[in-house]
Amino acid sequence: MTSEVSIDKYLSAIVPYIQWKKTIGIDYQIVSKQSWKDSNEVKDSIHTIFHRSKFDYLLIVGDHIDVPGEFTTRNFSFDGSLVRFYTDLYYACMDGENDYTADVGRGRIPVKTLTEAQSVFDKLKKYQLMPSLNYSDYKGLMCGYFQTDNGNRESRRFILTNEEIGNYLMSQIYGVRKVYCTEPYNTPLFYNSGQYANNPIFPEYLKKPNYAWDGDKYDISKIINEGCYYVFYRGHGHYTKWAAPSFDNYDLSLLQNTVLPIFFSISCQTGMFSENCFAENLLKKVNGGAAGIFAASENSYSGWNDALAIGIVDAIWPKPGLLPNFGSGGISNPTTNEHSEIHRLGDALNYGLLRMSQLWNDNYNINQYTNEIFHYFGDPTMEIYSKRPSLFEEVQVSQFGNCMNVRTGVENCRITVCSKADNGKSYYKVIENCSYGYFTDVGVPCEISVTRPNFVPYFFNEDVHISNNRIYEKCAVVGKNIFITDLSISESGDMTIDATGDVIIQGNFECEKMGALQIY
Repeated sequence: MTSEVSIDKYLSAIVPYIQWKKTIGIDYQIVSKQSWKDSNEVKDSIHTIFHRSKFDYLLIVGDHIDVPGEFTTRNFSFDGSLVRFYTDLYYACMDGENDYTADVGRGRIPVKTLTEAQSVFDKLKKYQLMPSLNYSDYKGLMCGYFQTDNGNRESRRFILTNEEIGNYLMSQIYGVRKVYCTEPYNTPLFYNSGQYANNPIFPEYLKKPNYAWDGDKYDISKIINEGCYYVFYRGHGHYTKWAAPSFDNYDLSLLQNTVLPIFFSISCQTGMFSENCFAENLLKKVNGGAAGIFAASENSYSGWNDALAIGIVDAIWPKPGLLPNFGSGGISNPTTNEHSEIHRLGDALNYGLLRMSQLWNDNYNINQYTNEIFHYFGDPTMEIYSKRPSLFEEVQVSQFGNCMNVRTGVENCRITVCSKADNGKSYYKVIENCSYGYFTDVGVPCEISVTRPNFVPYFFNEDVHISNNRIYEKCAVVGKNIFITDLSISESGDMTIDATGDVIIQGNFECEKMGALQIY
């Protein structure tokens, strides 16, 4: 169960999305008011619902003005800083005042208008329903800044964290691109020697002139527009931008990507949702941008945020396990955690925060602060495609009387049967972690779905509606009757439609030379 907190003006965008999510086995309860008085009212409402009927995820829809975050201050004596910020953390902590470990996966969609909400939910549905099938789109982008005090040694570990993650993922995905920069008078040669690392030497491929160290916003946007499924940034940040390589709210106009990545924005402030922040604009970007973003609502501390980033990556790609090369600030001789892949992004954030405490020494009580400031912007129940997805090819559905058998042909699936006319009120049953499901007393027409991480969702008895889409890559749509309105396919597009019923194309249709539409 997921609890969704919003205000009434967004309901016409929220309801169709959560009705669709229910057909794939994710049920929601909505908590909505015309307006919220303050964060105490928000927290009391959420906690009351949790203790009455426990839920696993919390999604907040609306900007800070709509659903206020909780105002918090922290005074750190070790560096003299006083920080004031807003957080959603304690809405997800159910065990009293001193609890800062979230009990549920949390996410926020920080929109300001109904149009923005509708656009974001359309993006999220597209990400889940119509992922690219091009191998070339399942590459990553690493972005970072070489900060130095002496011209050749890294003073933090911005680049080292990028390299550790990028090199770890090279064996698991289909390529990693890098956009790094520094001032032209620097000559990067060494990683940090001390708190953040143990003085390793840069690999030859990163030394000048082998690598130019002049990455910029045009390099970033070009790679994203070509297609990639995650974007990682480690460096300085401001609530409006990445500092270096510089990429800000205005530069988002350069993005026209049809493949929507998950962004890991590991820096200061880019998730400051009380302002018109970078993460918010990435998520709201029409015709491009992100499907979700990890980002901080205030300044974040090196070491802690590096460990968090490594932990989130380890959550999603746990084998063989990612261990950082920390210096004196890290916990001695950390071990890997044995666990299955964590695809739901709200859970990935929680695991990353747990892993942070296992990798980095908390000498100044920064663990709690890091839990407070880092948020996931998007749907916390959404599952990341951690590799190119597969198609269900052996689903069999047989019905006899009011009984139904569903065989998936694949293990560890979720089978959902949901009554069509009333979105599950007459009949609703979900079977998890299975390859076979038997359903009884199915006395009404139902939608049948089969889902599994890294598989395109399969709908046996659902009509699929697609409108106002331009296809640039290889993709597939599976359903009963497929209704298409105003579709164009570019020369690089390759759209496969697998329909058990009819395919109806209405309005404008265009397919450029070399593009393809295949109907089965």
